[in-house]
Amino acid sequence: MAKKLFHFKMSNYYRHYIPVDLPTFGSILAIHKDTLQTLDIGCSSFCGPGVLFDFATRFPCLEVLRLSQSAVLLEADLLLGPKLRKFGWVFILSGFTCKNWTQLGSREEGWLRGFTKAAISKRSALKKIEIKFTPEHWGSMGGGWISMGSYRQDQG
Repeated sequence: MAKKLFHFKMSNYYRHYIPVDLPTFGSILAIHKDTLQTLDIGCSSFCGPGVLFDFATRFPCLEVLRLSQSAVLLEADLLLGPKLRKFGWVFILSGFTCKNWTQLGSREEGWLRGFTKAAISKRSALKKIEIKFTPEHWGSMGGGWISMGSYRQDQG
């Protein structure tokens, strides 16, 4: 095992899905809490309904955090650590299911606005939010992308 772990990425690709809940995952990485700077679990669905996980307290050195769409279930205070400067929100695969255009809707926009507002009011280190969205079907862009455009304009 590494003495110090700075960057960790866990992905699942179609047939290689590894179910891990957040408490177990946090326990596995706990010995690296003082060194872990990048945590990328964006392609995995770790955040199930009712699961709360305090990234901010458990990993205070995190500068980059990428989570799956299900992060919408987490409160901003659980994500906004003292050094977090970049948050990635990934809409790609969750188990074996591709996302579609309806996955990026008003619920997600509302969560993102609340997350941004909390980051500003806390005077957090957050400087960048990235959204990676790969829908299953190509078609007319609508729904989420329209609301994300207005969100970006509102943020200046």
